[in-house]
Amino acid sequence: MRNLYLVLCASTTLCAVPATAATIVQTVTGGPAYAAKFNANAGKLNSVSVSASYDFTAYFSYPFELGTPLVSAVGTYGGSSLASFDFTGSYRSFTENPLVLGIIVVGTAMGSTTENLDMYIGDGTVPLAAEIATTATFSANAVPLMRPQSLFPAISRDRYTITYDFTPTALPEPGSWAFMLAGFGMIGCFLRRRTVPLVTPIPG
Repeated sequence: MRNLYLVLCASTTLCAVPATAATIVQTVTGGPAYAAKFNANAGKLNSVSVSASYDFTAYFSYPFELGTPLVSAVGTYGGSSLASFDFTGSYRSFTENPLVLGIIVVGTAMGSTTENLDMYIGDGTVPLAAEIATTATFSANAVPLMRPQSLFPAISRDRYTITYDFTPTALPEPGSWAFMLAGFGMIGCFLRRRTVPLVTPIPG
């Protein structure tokens, strides 16, 4: 009977469902833009991917002459290092007012990483709002342009998609739960059916 008891106890061991890959996708727009961090209770984060569609308007002080000169730009744009957009090129400007020029920059970028994932895990949010790199330069007719701090970036129509690829936490199979309960039931029946042996007196 002792062996039966041990076998039944061993049979109640739970088997976990094999873990498979899963993804969580979030899409946010505008700026500032924030995405929710990955919940560690969901499993193990394996990689993070970010894709961005940039569409923003930048303004510059330009009190030198009327008109809409070409604006030459050198630099990058991106709130995430995974999706940094090189906007180097020439842009046709428009007049916001007699002292301010504007340009519209459009582009896309994407990237992914399996390193430094801790910044994406936990409570709170991850900032995705793009910023112009501090090394970016702008000029018109060979004259450097300054960005008014109160206006830049004035309008942002950016769109970001962040994807968390992870391995879900393994869960017990439904069959394993049933097997465990059946094992406990059999053990209970075995213990209830045990009886205390009667001692028959031996005639003297």
